[in-house]
Amino acid sequence: MLTFFLVGLLVYQNGDTLQFKDDTTVVDIIILENSQYHDTLKQIVVRQGKVSEDNKHYLIYEAVHRDSEEVLQSKIAFYDAGNNLLWVEQTDGERNISYDFSGIYNGHLVITVWDRMSSYPDVSVIKDGEKIKVIKKDDWQQLVDYRVSPNGRYILFHTRNPHGGKTWDYLHFYDLDEMIAWDYLFPVCISCKRGRIFLSVDDDGRSECVYKGEHRVFSKDGILEEIFMKIQ
Repeated sequence: MLTFFLVGLLVYQNGDTLQFKDDTTVVDIIILENSQYHDTLKQIVVRQGKVSEDNKHYLIYEAVHRDSEEVLQSKIAFYDAGNNLLWVEQTDGERNISYDFSGIYNGHLVITVWDRMSSYPDVSVIKDGEKIKVIKKDDWQQLVDYRVSPNGRYILFHTRNPHGGKTWDYLHFYDLDEMIAWDYLFPVCISCKRGRIFLSVDDDGRSECVYKGEHRVFSKDGILEEIFMKIQ
């Protein structure tokens, strides 16, 4: 890979290949070694990438495995399309970065770290070079899903914690500008029924969750404003 620092580049992903373009000209490429390769210690290093929707940022994720299961180390590096390193974070194997639950949203990097059982997550957002802790590792037992508003300000999470002798479903909302949050205990144990909650949040912080056609709409302050059924 060439080292370059150019303004106006965009980055695109095609499988394991990242392409950097100036208008229509390919300036450079990064090939992520077909996802896996063996280092000198005979450990497996998995390398994966993600590109932002506006093609202005990308991340490279690396996980070092002793075998197909055990993760010894994980690392995430965040760049703009001009190849400027904006953030790097590394873990030691006791807790590791989740590739699936980390991503880039409107120029912000979301990093999810959890234990070897994919439990007790902590979630941070890298915004303008600063790290904002959105979820601490003892806040929730499980992270199921999340959505970020298009402007990158609000995040709506589907989480789970013990409640009444069961693992119960919650909504957790966070405002990155005001750094305030609210929680909502879902009235139905979704995990008991193996169902799914569909999430969305708009640029005004208005959130919606949908379960089996039932829509619940919340204000940015966590007030339940509407409940209605919509069968498709």
